[in-house]
Amino acid sequence: MLLYFIGKRSLVTLKCLEDKKYLGEKMTRLVYVDYEKMRRKIEKLVKEEKNLKKKVEYQILLIQLVNGARISEAYDAYYQWVRDPERKELDIRVRKKRQPEYRKIYIPENIEPINIKVHINAIMRTCRRDLGVNTHSLRYAFITYLGIKHHLPPQVIAKLTKHSKPELVEYYTQELIAQQIHKKIVYGKK
Repeated sequence: MLLYFIGKRSLVTLKCLEDKKYLGEKMTRLVYVDYEKMRRKIEKLVKEEKNLKKKVEYQILLIQLVNGARISEAYDAYYQWVRDPERKELDIRVRKKRQPEYRKIYIPENIEPINIKVHINAIMRTCRRDLGVNTHSLRYAFITYLGIKHHLPPQVIAKLTKHSKPELVEYYTQELIAQQIHKKIVYGKK
């Protein structure tokens, strides 16, 4: 089953859609990503990249992944941290909320402050091109990792990631568990 995000975080399946449009809103495909593999991949890209703009893009994607952040939150955190690299724990405003709300973003040890501005759309293109997923899939990789590997309840994950609906967090983790069980039944292994 393919899941799609539409506008204000509602979900529909491809079965409900014929032409990938729903009420005229743009949709992006949610792809399940293995958190640990993706983290290793991005860390390798950060370490090996020579082009400074690309390195900044990968570092922002790494911040997004390890915090389960929206791309805008990771972007804001990176540039706030570049101004004061001693701080590894930042309070970042959640743009999706109408009322001012903040969340903690932690800066991983293996990135370096590079004061070069990159555009958020360039980061999104780099993620699609070099990692094969959209940026929101990195957020959900973290969420499913917390749910499946650490057995955290959806309410805790929703608070941690400032997700508005714990039911959706539960849905994503249950969907992935169901797929893993189905694969195990069919192939006799994970």
